[in-house]
Amino acid sequence: MMEIEASGSQGTSGVRNVTRKYLFDRMQSQNSPNLDEKLNSLQQELLSSEKYSDEQISALKHNFSHFKSQIKKKWLQVHKKEDVFLSKYKSWLEGGFELTVAAKPKRCGRPQKHFSDSGERSKRRKTAELRSTVKDKDFIMHAASVELIKSGKRDASKVLKDIQNSPTRATKYKKAFANTGKKERLIIGY
Repeated sequence: MMEIEASGSQGTSGVRNVTRKYLFDRMQSQNSPNLDEKLNSLQQELLSSEKYSDEQISALKHNFSHFKSQIKKKWLQVHKKEDVFLSKYKSWLEGGFELTVAAKPKRCGRPQKHFSDSGERSKRRKTAELRSTVKDKDFIMHAASVELIKSGKRDASKVLKDIQNSPTRATKYKKAFANTGKKERLIIGY
């Protein structure tokens, strides 16, 4: 696969510009004995770098055939000497070659909601496969605890571990949390 991003710039028009020098270097890196085979390999590499429509493939082949004829002519003029070619046609090599960027398909349908924004029923549906494949619930609890620590929520991780180690602790946490809410409502005046 070809790494065009590193050497080209993509505009908003769905076209990516690369230099002819870049294409020349890619061509020279092909393991083919003659220029025609190298150019054909480069063309195949360009065509397989993205998922093009038939119309885009036709346009790319047309542009590449023009590049091909120019480079063959210039290559023969310098008697196939790379150093002479690079120095004589330096300004031509700095010119651009336009590659069409395959349009990304638009997603149809309703946009996906983030998990934390989903309702309780949706969360249960989304986690059903995970819950059915993992038989040991301590495994899930431990993974959640580790993720809480990684995200900086050490207190929540501690509460989760306490609940996991002592089931009666969960009831105590729930009562304490409910009482805290009542005291806050009395202070605020609800």
